[in-house]
Amino acid sequence: MSKKTTTSPALPVIALKNIRAYAWLNLRLSLVFAMLAMLICLFSGYNLALLGQREEILKDASSGNVFVYQGSAEPAGKNYEIFRSYIQKSKDTYVRVLFGEALLSRIAKQQGEGVLSPSVSHFALRLGDRTYTAAGTPFYVLDRNSILEADRIEMQARDLGEPVLGRLPEQAGEVVLAEPYLALLGLRAEDVMGKEVELYIKGEEVPLTAGVVCGCLTQGYFQLTGHLGAKAFDRPSVLLHESDPAFKAIPYRIYLYEPEEWVTHVENREVLTYGYRLRGGDLLGDIYMLEGVRMLANNLYTVIGGGLAAGLFVMILLMVEKYVRIFARQSGILLAFGMRRSKLFALLFLQLLFLCVLALPVSAVVTVAGYVVIGLAVKLLAQVTLAISAVQLVRLLAIGAAAVFAAALLCFLLALPRLMRRSVKEFFTTEAVN
Repeated sequence: MSKKTTTSPALPVIALKNIRAYAWLNLRLSLVFAMLAMLICLFSGYNLALLGQREEILKDASSGNVFVYQGSAEPAGKNYEIFRSYIQKSKDTYVRVLFGEALLSRIAKQQGEGVLSPSVSHFALRLGDRTYTAAGTPFYVLDRNSILEADRIEMQARDLGEPVLGRLPEQAGEVVLAEPYLALLGLRAEDVMGKEVELYIKGEEVPLTAGVVCGCLTQGYFQLTGHLGAKAFDRPSVLLHESDPAFKAIPYRIYLYEPEEWVTHVENREVLTYGYRLRGGDLLGDIYMLEGVRMLANNLYTVIGGGLAAGLFVMILLMVEKYVRIFARQSGILLAFGMRRSKLFALLFLQLLFLCVLALPVSAVVTVAGYVVIGLAVKLLAQVTLAISAVQLVRLLAIGAAAVFAAALLCFLLALPRLMRRSVKEFFTTEAVN
């Protein structure tokens, strides 16, 4: 007659039965895990979204992070030193421009009026045997160096294409005409590309400059942050090579500085008093507001989040105490039936691991819901739209999962020493608490 052998249930089965036997306590502990994960995820997600919003604003407005200084001589002296104390590192460019008294006096001489700034109405463009004129907007002729790397970065970030259709002038005798200027004349890029043009001051017989049109400054360039307004030199009508003779006849320069970082609202006000203008100065208010919201969020999280985290930790300690009492009584029975202590401790860890698994979907739901609510509140109060990509959301949930498992591990490490010191008899005499 064969001897029948019995096998004890597997650890996962015992763990699930124990969780079910004390469902309410286990549910509460699982919810504490979920709330801890939500607290960490919400703070991380909120800061990620605000940082992302700030980076998006800065990237989509890089052409605005350019300081402009205009004058007939290179900036120097005390004002320049003070400017440099705020802008220590930058990419510096000087640009030749047809401006100043030499140009304005020639316009006034031919057209019999005082001129403060050149306008499209003061110039004529000859294409073939026809002369084109228009009226209205400011008119500036700059050299090709006025197209900055900051302009290209913003155009790429906003999918606006390239600044120039065709290419920039590579030598004297080549010209780039801006599409808005061509539109005022009733022309399009295809009407002038590859053709020779002459630019005149109205009333003069000798052209101011002449050359073959090698490219057109696109409409997208004028949609950039640094070129939206009708401010001086920000909206060029014509680009020439820096060696063009016109610049020698009318010497004038503007200086462009591309800082590595944006200045603050206060620093910009200070710099303005020394003659330097930031093209995207209007954006500093939005950047300042976002930084303020983020700092407020950090302060609130430090105070409120820290208090909540401390409360959750105290709750975990209290629940671990109850959990040890319940588990100790069950452990005495299991030890009496021959279970090894190492296996007993593995059972405890497995139970806590199951509670983590139960907490994960709850933490994911409350995290997403909390983020949506906070996002709506921020949009309503600060007019800031918070956005998180799918990849970032997955990372946040991964952080939440890590927080849940860390909390479970903490519970295990707190409970383990108490259980290791007990004898089998002490396990049986431990009172169970519901």
